[in-house]
Amino acid sequence: MIGREGLHQEVVLDIFSRAGAGNPVSHRATGNVSFDLDPGAMIPFLEETDHRMTEVVGRPIESFVRTLDELASIDGEAIFALAPFEVVDGRHVTFFHETPDLSDWSLPHLARHDRVAVFHVSGREVFSASQVVDGESAAPGGILEKATGQRATTRAWSTIHHILSKH
Repeated sequence: MIGREGLHQEVVLDIFSRAGAGNPVSHRATGNVSFDLDPGAMIPFLEETDHRMTEVVGRPIESFVRTLDELASIDGEAIFALAPFEVVDGRHVTFFHETPDLSDWSLPHLARHDRVAVFHVSGREVFSASQVVDGESAAPGGILEKATGQRATTRAWSTIHHILSKH
C-alpha cells in the first residue's frame, strides 16, 4: 500500500523508472503501477523492483504482474453476476503467480462467517464477493493464501476497472 513504511508514490515511481519501466503511473493508494516494458525484461525488472521496495519497507515485497490485455480480458460484469450474495459489499480479484489449486473446495466457498464467498477461478485469478454480516465485511486474501499455499494479492474490482479506464 502506497505511503506505508516510506513507500510513497514518488518512491515507487522512482524505483520503477530506475529498473527500466517506461511511463510508470501509480494508481490510487493500492500500490498498482502501470508501465511499459519489454516482456523479455520482466524477470530481472521484478527482481530489482521487489528488492528495492523490500529495502524501503524492511520486509519482503512481492509483485504480481498482469498485462493490460490480461486485465481487459476479464469480463467482470459476467463473472460478478455469479456472486452468490443478494447484496454485494465488495467484489474482489485475487491474483496468484501460478494457477491456484482449490479442488478441495466446493464453489461457492463461504468463509469468515459468511462474509466472503469465493465463487469463480479463472487461470491465475480467483473471484470473490463480500457482504456485510453483523456490521462487518471481509476480504479473501488470507484464506486463499492458506488454502493454496501460495502468496497472492487481492484487489477490488473497482480498482482494476479504474486502471483499465486510464488506458
